[in-house]
Amino acid sequence: MLKYEVMAVNGARRLKEGIREAVCGFFTDESGDTNLISIVVVLVIVMALAVIFRKNIASLVNSMWQTIFTDANSATKSTGAAQTFS
Repeated sequence: MLKYEVMAVNGARRLKEGIREAVCGFFTDESGDTNLISIVVVLVIVMALAVIFRKNIASLVNSMWQTIFTDANSATKSTGAAQTFS
């Protein structure tokens, strides 16, 4: 039984060291950081455009929902109201 306990303890130590090295490597490795910066810049631009054109986007989504509900109601012969977004 002692042999298996030693093997388990050694395996746990190797696992702990492997996890520690992976975490340290993740935080110290700088490859790909320019890609991350460019993704953040693109997201900021997209969010700014979404804020600027918020009303246009809302009217587009409302018209699309209205079309979807109109077509769905005519296909199923039911009465349902489209939800509007603001």
